[in-house]
Amino acid sequence: MRVLIILAGLFLVTYPASAKYLDAEAVNKAQFDVSFASKKAISPLLIKAEILLARAHFSPGEISGRPGENLNKAIAAFAEAQGKATKKLDREIWDKLASMSADPVVVDYTISEADMRGPFVEKIPDKMEMMQGLPHLAYTTPREALAEKFHMSEALLAALNRGKKLDEAGQSIAVLNVETKETKPAVARVEVDKARQTVKVLGKSGELIEFFPATV
Repeated sequence: MRVLIILAGLFLVTYPASAKYLDAEAVNKAQFDVSFASKKAISPLLIKAEILLARAHFSPGEISGRPGENLNKAIAAFAEAQGKATKKLDREIWDKLASMSADPVVVDYTISEADMRGPFVEKIPDKMEMMQGLPHLAYTTPREALAEKFHMSEALLAALNRGKKLDEAGQSIAVLNVETKETKPAVARVEVDKARQTVKVLGKSGELIEFFPATV
């Protein structure tokens, strides 16, 4: 009994600290720190970096706040556009990204009736040929739809909104603020690389203006 009480006490001490670590303010105020690479938890710094990359039109794919291949590809593509060769987030890349956009990266959003309306399906088959019998391709839950709407993983959506209901209209939640109204340069060519599983969008002078990871 004494052991259980001690463990419960430790849990009560540590849980609020870890929860606060990933609130909207922590992500919006995140600054470059080399120690992020050694941490296993979802990183406010990486969340912000992924959003800034997406705003700059260098998509890391689904934003999760964790390191991964798609994030490395996006960093490498952005670095290439800056005349630099690297796959790692360093201070130079961070400073350039941060200088391109000052808007908050996490904002409040109120879940609407339309978000809850669907339509939803119970399950999406794994194989393409088995999808032909579905009345439509849809999300399976409001939570999945909300995560997709704001370019984020379901795990990140849940982590930013601990204790909140993600299937209730009128609920105010924290979401990623990815979209910008920036005017894009004219597109001259699109390159699909099957081996690297990437899509590059090039301008008239051959400059790299957009990047996307892809399953080819």
